[in-house]
This record gives sequence, structure tokens and C-alpha cells, in this order.
Amino acid sequence: MKKFLGYFELRTGNIFIGMVSVLQSIFIILAGSASYAESSFSDFHLTWICMAALLLVVSLLFVKGVGDKISRLMVPWLLAMVPFILWLVGAGVWAAINPKMMDPVSSSLMIAFAILESYFLSCGVFYHRLLVREH
Repeated sequence: MKKFLGYFELRTGNIFIGMVSVLQSIFIILAGSASYAESSFSDFHLTWICMAALLLVVSLLFVKGVGDKISRLMVPWLLAMVPFILWLVGAGVWAAINPKMMDPVSSSLMIAFAILESYFLSCGVFYHRLLVREH
């Protein structure tokens, strides 16, 4: 089986990606809720929490699909990651332009995080294609 990051076996690596996605979704929901407590609730916070809730559900399906080698369960995560990555890049650029909202370091981290998520998405797509070819 192909190696992921030169260390993990591809299936194990994708389970790791799914678990990271589950954890990040939980932390994004918590951060969105915490920012609601500190400031007035805005559309940005609502988008943040809704995207993370969607990502949490499809991440759990992704982990189940990778674990049981069911490629159909991986598709919702693959589809949900595209707008999530675009949202991260857009929020990072918007935060860089609007320094009152977020410091420049945080906006740079959001863009770097989007690049990492893009890598995770490419690994997921590669494994999905591998599963489709196997079955």
C-alpha cells in the first residue's frame, strides 16, 4: 500500500486526517461560541459555527468510510472541504485587509491552514480513487 507522509500507510493516514478534521471542527465550534460571548453575534460567527458543524458531521462519515473502506461515505467530506477551504482563504484575506477584525498573524495562519487542508483534501481524493478502483 502507498505511504502517506512517508510514514503512515495510506488508510491509516486518511483515518488520521479524518480525526484531525473532527477535532478541528469541535475547536472551531468552541472558538465561534467563545467569540460570541465576547462580542456581538455576527454573520461571520454564524458562518463559522455552521461550516464547522457541517464539517463535523461529514468528518465522522469520512472516518467511517475510510475505516470500513466504503468510498461513498467519503464523498460528502470531499465535497464539504472545497467550500471550507475557500471560506478559510476568504476569511484570511478579509482579516488581512481589515486589521480591526483580526491581527495579521492570525490571518496568515488561516491561509496556511487552508493550504494544509488542501493537502488533506488531495490525500482524501487519492484514497477515494484508490478505493473506487479496488471495488
